[in-house]
Amino acid sequence: MTNVEAARYRITFAITHAMRYVGHLDLLRAWERTLRRAELPLAYTQGFHPHPRIQIAAALPLGCTAAAEMMELWLEDDLPAEALEQRLEVALPPGLRLRGIERMPAGKPHFVQWLVAGEYRGVAVAGGMPADIDERVSRVLASGSLPRERREKRYDLRPLILHLEVGEEAVPSLGMRLKLQAAATGRPDEVAEALGLEATALLFSRERLLLRDEAGVLHGSDEGVWEEPLRRPDAGPALGFPPVAPNP
Repeated sequence: MTNVEAARYRITFAITHAMRYVGHLDLLRAWERTLRRAELPLAYTQGFHPHPRIQIAAALPLGCTAAAEMMELWLEDDLPAEALEQRLEVALPPGLRLRGIERMPAGKPHFVQWLVAGEYRGVAVAGGMPADIDERVSRVLASGSLPRERREKRYDLRPLILHLEVGEEAVPSLGMRLKLQAAATGRPDEVAEALGLEATALLFSRERLLLRDEAGVLHGSDEGVWEEPLRRPDAGPALGFPPVAPNP
């Protein structure tokens, strides 16, 4: 089977505390090692330095855990999803958990084309939230712009914030829905700083990715996963994010 005809699979996985300080490139390498340990019939890229054909939907900010990340994998043989699951489960390192595997139909677009946003939760790790956190959130949402600088480039954080709320449960937390596109990506630590909070005072998790399909229907990466999202025992219930506007 050629690479053009390779079977494509979509894998949903969680990143737990053991790997929350692993960067994006190291995460790719961890998956490559896992796939080789699983002895899968991998499809490879072309060129002088071929690599297994894998693609992770979006880089995760350093220090974040994640409940439903997405990766696409190409194999030279068309394996049943159950067989792929069995091989991966015994090869996964600490810090990675399988949540779902789907064999993708031929011709179905790659997920990167439809990625629009990520939903994050920041749990206060010590000292709780400031007494005026609701007022701070209101000021940020009412701002016409929030000038920031990242890697010596200036940008406006405000249009990247699609939703921001204070958690209502006993455990102090913030919920954020941030744009997650190639030229427009919001980071939860920068939102925390815009609120006057130390980013290290919050433990962030990306709850799910949001993708809009060719028909304009919004889907969460947590749809159809095998188990409830992985959370800290003290993290409280999921935040109730509102629907995304048709064209964020």
